[in-house]
Amino acid sequence: MTSGSSLTAFLLEIFQQKNIKEAQIMSSRQSTTPHRLGMWKVFGSILVQLTLVTALLDTVLGDCGLPPKLQFASPLSQLYEPNFKAGTVLKYACHSGYRKVNSSRVTCGAYGAWIYNIFCIRAPDRWGFHFGFHL
Repeated sequence: MTSGSSLTAFLLEIFQQKNIKEAQIMSSRQSTTPHRLGMWKVFGSILVQLTLVTALLDTVLGDCGLPPKLQFASPLSQLYEPNFKAGTVLKYACHSGYRKVNSSRVTCGAYGAWIYNIFCIRAPDRWGFHFGFHL
């Protein structure tokens, strides 16, 4: 998450430079208004901008929600958490009627999305058919 904190620091620096310029403009325009009131507007703007940046970073570099509900498999363990940290790996088991063909791991990616390849396929019936087609 160091990339997220350096991005936050970079954005804070940009916002501070922008808002210092805004404060100078506001104080020159509002000579009758105390300097503190003009600065409050600027700091209120900074607060809104920081809140938005935090929300955006949380979604971009954030946690994954619940793992995917797959038609062909389910997680091996009971899941009690509504969110999972980036890098979390869950193991799945194929449902009845499916067989495993790849690693059955599902990973929470750095950008808050679950990443996996299809790892279970429909098992052939006793006549060797898959989904009604002979392979």
